[in-house]
Amino acid sequence: MSSRIPDYSTLRRIAPGDYGCIFDTLWQKLKKRFFKLECEQFYNVPDDPCFRAYKAGDIDAAMRLFRVSLKEDYKYLDDITRKNLDYTRVHILERPFSEYILFELKTYEVSAHYGQRIFLIESQFARELNMQDKADFMIFDSYAVVFLKYDSSGLREGIFLSEDSALIEHCNRLAEQLIVRSLSLGKFQDEQELG
Repeated sequence: MSSRIPDYSTLRRIAPGDYGCIFDTLWQKLKKRFFKLECEQFYNVPDDPCFRAYKAGDIDAAMRLFRVSLKEDYKYLDDITRKNLDYTRVHILERPFSEYILFELKTYEVSAHYGQRIFLIESQFARELNMQDKADFMIFDSYAVVFLKYDSSGLREGIFLSEDSALIEHCNRLAEQLIVRSLSLGKFQDEQELG
């Protein structure tokens, strides 16, 4: 089965200034499930103090700053337990792991405490799904999918929305296949310690 996504030109482009409002609207409608696929090995967030502290070797400060940065997401994080949502993330990883991926693995430990189910899959296993175009996306139940497009430096260059039921169904099937082939964060960490 091919896992190619449609051309971005067929999707509704969201202006960066409108993204927060649109995300809020989509999130408020959630009844059961939010799924996020992350494919990038580096997300370029200019002046990110958390990653800067991590790169400087101060992991405790990096995690402290990350917890502080989550405060702006509390309204979403609180909903995970309040609304009993299935919040699932899958990140496709490539070896050797980048410094940013090692940082993200630490942040995932914090995120998991808020009820996020986090899965990791190495790229060679994701390729078994014949993923011709890797693209970050978020699925809101079965009513919307948002694609996040990044350039080669990890900067986000586009946000695209679709409410097409066939595309959402396709993304949901891909999400299930990725979860089946992935390791939970805990199992992944255990394997890294054994390896």
